[in-house]
Amino acid sequence: MKKRKARNQSVTVRFDEPTALNGVKIHHDGQIEFLKDDKPAEPKEVKVELWYDRPKGPKILTHTSASGTRWPSHPHQTFGNADRIYWVDTNSREVDGQWIHATAVILGEPSHRLDKTYLKCQLVNGFEFRGNLSKPERFAWCEVIERLRMNPYRLLNWNIYLVVDSDLGALSQINAGASRIWNDYALPPRFQFAYASADVGMDLPLNAMMAKCDKMAGQLLEQILRKDASGTGVNEISLIGSVPMRRWDPLD
Repeated sequence: MKKRKARNQSVTVRFDEPTALNGVKIHHDGQIEFLKDDKPAEPKEVKVELWYDRPKGPKILTHTSASGTRWPSHPHQTFGNADRIYWVDTNSREVDGQWIHATAVILGEPSHRLDKTYLKCQLVNGFEFRGNLSKPERFAWCEVIERLRMNPYRLLNWNIYLVVDSDLGALSQINAGASRIWNDYALPPRFQFAYASADVGMDLPLNAMMAKCDKMAGQLLEQILRKDASGTGVNEISLIGSVPMRRWDPLD
């Protein structure tokens, strides 16, 4: 049996200016708090990651960003306040000069009990987009978010996390509102992105579901090519960017 590589947990904080800290507090729920003059200090940016070493640089398994004065010490703890979690993955292929993008969405419904969170997961949607899109993964994220926002209860009451496996370096800035997701589309309040690799960490729930979502996106793409590669049945327009699209529900 192949030996699993040793994993590391890290919490990286960045302040806007040089800051002298005089203490670190670890709470019973695993959350961390830095102290300045014995009072909670609030950094500009916080990254919480699980990773392992490799010759070409660290391999990130999971990544989340946080704000405020208290942060989780493990990426999975970030979801303790989540009402819904959505894994989103997109596969793309050019066929006869036409780009086809297949997006799978898996829903996770958390159940919070004492110090544990349980997840009930199900595949909820498949989307097909057509056209030469810049950053189709990010475009699909925006479409999913916008469709979720059509339900005012979700918009006003739920904390929603989207778990993705691309654009790792951009997610902290997107979560902080410092950069846009796609074109001029900004992340709405109560939404957050997290990263989970679809290639490694299959013993971790976030990564295992990300791998399944990636597999489902690939299967949807094959389904599209098998049933209607020319796109004659594509007769909807996306909520973002006026892109030709079609919903597949359920997938084969």
